[in-house]
Amino acid sequence: MNRYLCVLLFFLFHFVGFSQSIKSVVPDEAQQGEELEVTVTGENTTWSQASNVLMFTQGSTTIYPNPQTVVNDTIIKGYFYFTFSHPTGFYDVEVEEISSGDRVVLENGFMLNEGDQPILTSVDPDSSEQVDFITVTVTGENTQFTQGSSLLMFKGEYNMIYPSDQNIYSDTVMDGDFFINPDHVAGLYDVRVNSNDPPVILEDGFTVLQVENMPEILTIDPDSAFQGEMVIINVTSEHTHFDYPDLDIGVKLETYNHIIYAQHVDVVDSVHVEVWFSFDYTHTPEVYDLIVYDDLDGTMTLEESFELLAGTEGPQIVSVVPDDAEQGQSLWVTITGQQTVFTSGTATIKFNQGSSTIYPTEQNVLNDTVIEGDFEFSIEDKEGYYDVYVFDLNGNWSVREVDGFYLYPYVFVEEFRDAAIGTVYPNPATQLLFIRRNPKIKSGIAIDILNMAGEIVHLDEMTENQQLKSINVTNIESGVYLIHLRSANEVYSKKIVIK
Repeated sequence: MNRYLCVLLFFLFHFVGFSQSIKSVVPDEAQQGEELEVTVTGENTTWSQASNVLMFTQGSTTIYPNPQTVVNDTIIKGYFYFTFSHPTGFYDVEVEEISSGDRVVLENGFMLNEGDQPILTSVDPDSSEQVDFITVTVTGENTQFTQGSSLLMFKGEYNMIYPSDQNIYSDTVMDGDFFINPDHVAGLYDVRVNSNDPPVILEDGFTVLQVENMPEILTIDPDSAFQGEMVIINVTSEHTHFDYPDLDIGVKLETYNHIIYAQHVDVVDSVHVEVWFSFDYTHTPEVYDLIVYDDLDGTMTLEESFELLAGTEGPQIVSVVPDDAEQGQSLWVTITGQQTVFTSGTATIKFNQGSSTIYPTEQNVLNDTVIEGDFEFSIEDKEGYYDVYVFDLNGNWSVREVDGFYLYPYVFVEEFRDAAIGTVYPNPATQLLFIRRNPKIKSGIAIDILNMAGEIVHLDEMTENQQLKSINVTNIESGVYLIHLRSANEVYSKKIVIK
């Protein structure tokens, strides 16, 4: 009998006396809007950094720390940010074993109290006429304005106005530089700072006033050209500000199904610009609208103002060798043409992608059909396909091979300019966004892309063995976003623009 009693006592002691539990949570309460580190102490636990995750749960709401640290078998610490979207009340404190899903739970172990709601108290100035550049200062109360994660904006019924630059002076004071132009509809705008969760909003806090004299394009000269020509078009306007310091001016010819971008824009004065266009046989012969845009004057259109005429079957590029390279690489590229006369005029090579143009540091015309150039590709040059051009500087002829050259991103080894976790590029992004891992980071990396309302628009991850991650952003609406990278021990946020 004594032997059976000893065995029973052993099992009771083993399964009851050594059961895992949470002994303490310090501190055990917080307020909405508060950030703090919470220490959870267990009993008979065997916690480890790789196997366990701490969380607070209430119904369908789960709050995770960022980051968390397992100190030893019985102590785990987590840094929590409690937002105003998190419901108040008691939360269960749980530590989950990732592989099995088993949890150690302390019911009602943490209390989240109602916090002081953040508000915007002033906007100065609170109005602007269209066609103006202003600096607007915003003051808040109970706010947490932070560099890198807070974004000031004006939201109207039809459009948003983002700052060209902004400064954070404290948790409650920030300002932004705004170009207000006729693209921004006159009327009332909400002032928003996407810093807290949810964003802090002052309804109808800013007014855009109608400008009396609207900027507009008056004439262009010449108003036609043939395929295969390079033409300088003189544009005349009124009430524009083309010579405003550091103002970028974009010009294009557009129909309902085709766009031709200007190669170069020279500013003559506030109402005159000279625009360089290179027309080739891929451009459709038809009547185009001329569209001019800058941040101060907005979008100006001179409808059906330019006609592209069909040219005869002309010269073409038949090969580009090699037809690819990597950022940071230097090499000679040989271009072979057909029915070309490269020895006629001043033949020049360039690679073009949108507004990005790469010229060779040196070039040689070998004969009428062969020209070569020595290219030094910078790590700042945009990756992707480039159109290959050979053209006469005097504007007499040009040939183009669409997507004739591809530039691959540079393979970073130890240079990580953006963050300890990795590098996010390019910014702005048009088609692909790249995340390159820092070799020091060995864990998986979670990737979240959020809009300025705090809504997640894309979720992704990098596995432990993945060094470079590409994300197709063509399905994401153009605008300003925040990208969050989270490894096992670190978190990094960056503002990005998607065009």
